[in-house]
Amino acid sequence: MAKVIYFVGLFLGVCNGLDFTLNWENPVSATARNLCGILTCEEEITNTSVSSKSDRDLPGFSSISEISVFKRSPMLYGKAKSEHNALIASITSQFPGLSSVANGRKIDGLLDTVRGSLRVEMVKEEDCKAEFICQVRGLDIQGRQSVSTTNLVQQRNQANNQVNAASWRQGTSLQLLAAIQQLVGSLEKNMEDRLKSLKDTVGEQQKYREDRIDSLEHRLDDRLNLFENRVESKIDDNNNLNKLMELDFKPLTCHRGMGNEVNKSYPHVVMTTDLTLQRQILCDTQTDGGGWTVIQQRFNGAVVFNRDWQSYKEGFGNIEPDGEFWLGNEAVHLLTYGRPYELRVEIRSDNKDYVALYKTFKLENEANKYRIRLGKVTSSIDDGSHGLSYSKNAKFSTFDNDNDNNRGQCAVSYKGGWWYKNCDYMYSKLNAPWMGRKIFHTWYTSGSKYLHAVSTSMKIRPL
Repeated sequence: MAKVIYFVGLFLGVCNGLDFTLNWENPVSATARNLCGILTCEEEITNTSVSSKSDRDLPGFSSISEISVFKRSPMLYGKAKSEHNALIASITSQFPGLSSVANGRKIDGLLDTVRGSLRVEMVKEEDCKAEFICQVRGLDIQGRQSVSTTNLVQQRNQANNQVNAASWRQGTSLQLLAAIQQLVGSLEKNMEDRLKSLKDTVGEQQKYREDRIDSLEHRLDDRLNLFENRVESKIDDNNNLNKLMELDFKPLTCHRGMGNEVNKSYPHVVMTTDLTLQRQILCDTQTDGGGWTVIQQRFNGAVVFNRDWQSYKEGFGNIEPDGEFWLGNEAVHLLTYGRPYELRVEIRSDNKDYVALYKTFKLENEANKYRIRLGKVTSSIDDGSHGLSYSKNAKFSTFDNDNDNNRGQCAVSYKGGWWYKNCDYMYSKLNAPWMGRKIFHTWYTSGSKYLHAVSTSMKIRPL
């Protein structure tokens, strides 16, 4: 059995029974971590240690269960002074391995049943001047619990330590100061050289950039002038082309048969000027030979149709191919009163298209409240008593001009101008409010079915 506790490198010591006395010396040169001492506590079981005790009269161990290192610290209790042992590190059979760095100490330990070792590397001067205890626990050869303790007591030559330490620190400080001064001088010269080189480089780059900017500005001015001239020329050409296209594709009148003309190709709907009204109208040039003047168009609810009498008289909305509008009762009266017209109503509902064609159509003047006159109808959704046919000879009503046959006001109830008769039986109301994505109860068909339109249009054409 051999038990050893010692400091390496920075300590010198002599074994004296269970006590271990060491003399602390200043280091000749500092290590990488500036260690002041290394403490090692070891125990190893050999055949000799099992069979007999050593010359230190220590108990023989058959197995080792724990190795611990304690640091002695004096404690004061009133006027009495006592010793307190603080645990530094410990390895046991349950925790046989240890490796840690904390509180200025690096600790490594390993234990098995026949050998154990604890190594403590210290950097704090107070640790290197302290007293330590190495304690080993295990079973003796009779199988009984046994404890072996070895003390480390340090003897210090205080005066010699202070002189040596002061001399070492002074020499090291002078060497360090000289090295720093040399490094600072070298850095200053290097910085001056690099700063001068950088200034020269910046100056050259600045001049190069200024020359490049001047050159680019001149080239850009020339190109902009050329581009402006070309754009102005293209604009003039486009204006002339648009005028020619308008003359070519814009019909002078909206008339029957224009869609069948061989030498003409108009868009499906086109803006033109009506000679009677002396205003812009929307003309359907293709449907059934073309020549239809659109008097009502709805498809997205963008325009509110709950308007007063004057608005319906003059017309409202956007009279364009992609607009919602009402042409105006007075305009329709002027078109239809002097010559016979036919009326075409188009409704789209549930992904199907429905058409009602009325052979004659006329609106009376404002004095007669724009009364509607209708002839025979050809349609699957109007048998002559449903749909718009129910409104034959009815006067036009708005929320501020009630002309229906009901005690109430149908235009107020249904929120839109129309040729109402009786509010209880609404067979058509193409100007009702848009609800969600459709007009509810737009048309009551001859098959007793309501159509909820997603788009509607009313078109008239001279016979």
